[in-house]
Amino acid sequence: MSSPFTAIGRNGVKITEDAPNSRAYVESGPVTVETDMGEATLAAVDNGKLITNEDEDGDAADRAKTLFSAAAIGSCVRFYDRTGDGLRIVAPAGQTITVNGMTTKAGGYVQSTNSGQFLTLWKINATEWVAEFTADNWEVETE
Repeated sequence: MSSPFTAIGRNGVKITEDAPNSRAYVESGPVTVETDMGEATLAAVDNGKLITNEDEDGDAADRAKTLFSAAAIGSCVRFYDRTGDGLRIVAPAGQTITVNGMTTKAGGYVQSTNSGQFLTLWKINATEWVAEFTADNWEVETE
């Protein structure tokens, strides 16, 4: 019987294996929090970040964040509506976002207008971003 082990990679990712139970757990280091991007198209460098609207001025244009079209499968971006002024996440052209079983039109958006709402999106294939479970109410543009 092997003992559990922990390894820490060059990027700070901690992997713990519980050999008797055949389970591996992955823990990442601190997450970068981006608080004032304004209107932005995200890039690969934003993979893994938590993006908030905390320091934005409430201007509707500042609320839109477009996901990166060339994101690798497995990419993840987290969002948090800190202010309730609105936070809109836009799918790149030809891609969709699915939240709570509802899917946007290609190039559509999901949006929060309530303070305190979280959303974690994962790129699962070339054209789809899906939300991890969320109990929050995100508006989904379907048409």
